[in-house]
Amino acid sequence: MPIDNRWYDRLGSEWWDERGLVAALHELNPIRVGYFVEALRQERPDASRVLDLGCGGGLVAEAIAAEGYAVTGLDASLPSLRAARDHGRSAYYCGGDASALPFADGSFDAVVCSELLEHVEDPDAVLREITRVLMPGGLLLFSTPNRTWFARVGLIWVAELLRWAPRRTHVYSQFITPTELALRMRRAGLVMREHRGIALRRAAVPAMWGYLRRRELGGFRLSHDRRLQYIGWAEVPLG
Repeated sequence: MPIDNRWYDRLGSEWWDERGLVAALHELNPIRVGYFVEALRQERPDASRVLDLGCGGGLVAEAIAAEGYAVTGLDASLPSLRAARDHGRSAYYCGGDASALPFADGSFDAVVCSELLEHVEDPDAVLREITRVLMPGGLLLFSTPNRTWFARVGLIWVAELLRWAPRRTHVYSQFITPTELALRMRRAGLVMREHRGIALRRAAVPAMWGYLRRRELGGFRLSHDRRLQYIGWAEVPLG
């Protein structure tokens, strides 16, 4: 069954409600933004131009822009972009297709691709476009669910059973393992340099109970455990 991304069009101001429908993304944001910014500072300290691909309501784009980067957020969901513009003032937002980006070759020092690849029909086309718009030596900063039974239970079965998200918000067959992603990246002209796991701070049952009561999972942490989700960076090799 195809994935249904129309849910994001209906979120509106819910994008910025920390106890709303995307509360889990707000809890995830400190970990992913902290990792992305640290990778930029260590690996490309001269970077300034960042593209947040699939920016949604602007959660990641605004946080990275607050660190001093010139951030462009792109998304196919125009209602989500309106929510980003209404809330944020630090990043520039535009509509577009991730597999046919409206930017010149080498336009960015880094591209953020966070929770996007599992939502697109052709990840290879998206990765080729990312390579094209990155300058030589540019970074791809990514996070995505792993294709494991653990992720299937947590992100699909439990989420749909408890009505945290509609059916087909995630489709298991579109999850990508780290090994598969590294191969797809290499075909697109990228080299994966690092990937780490993202795990819940709490055990699964207390986290689920906290979310049921207060929409609060208890936060996330970087981990060696990649069963749920992983985060990392890749680069366009020089030469």
